[in-house]
Amino acid sequence: MTQFEAYIGIRFELKGFPGALGTKGSTGLPGPMGPKGEKGSNSGTVGPKGEKGDKGEQGEKGTSAPTPAGPFSFDLSPASKGDEVSFEVKCFGTCRDVNVRLSVESGDADLYAKEESEPKIKNSNCDDCRLCKSRSSNLDDSCSGIQTQTREGFFIKVTAHKPYANGQLKINGFNLESVEQIN
Repeated sequence: MTQFEAYIGIRFELKGFPGALGTKGSTGLPGPMGPKGEKGSNSGTVGPKGEKGDKGEQGEKGTSAPTPAGPFSFDLSPASKGDEVSFEVKCFGTCRDVNVRLSVESGDADLYAKEESEPKIKNSNCDDCRLCKSRSSNLDDSCSGIQTQTREGFFIKVTAHKPYANGQLKINGFNLESVEQIN
């Protein structure tokens, strides 16, 4: 760069006349695929509509839809603090709008429900019981509108927060199949 070019901040380049054409190089790699074109008009000729076929034979009568069971009711034996009773609820398809009600004549029992496995109670709580967690100090606990996401059933656990007597668990719902005490 000359002193003048440095002073004004511009570099001048002088170009000569173009040289002779060189030899042709080898073919390069193919370029990327272009965008997809628009759908055609489907302007081909369509044939005439065929004649209606003969009616087929009537099939055998299918089985009727399963009849929902319930409501279910379980009498609970008197329990001491910390005692637990578990139930497995099964439904026709995923459970919908299941209602669970726990009542005791005296004492305090808590109600929990979980979809994947039996509820695990620690310090009078179940951290992952998303379906139901009812820990009222009254004589009644309930959970309404229980709906499972992936399983055709769920688990219920009744825990004696304090000793209780004359407990009753009632379960009803739209598509209940069965409820069974599992311990």
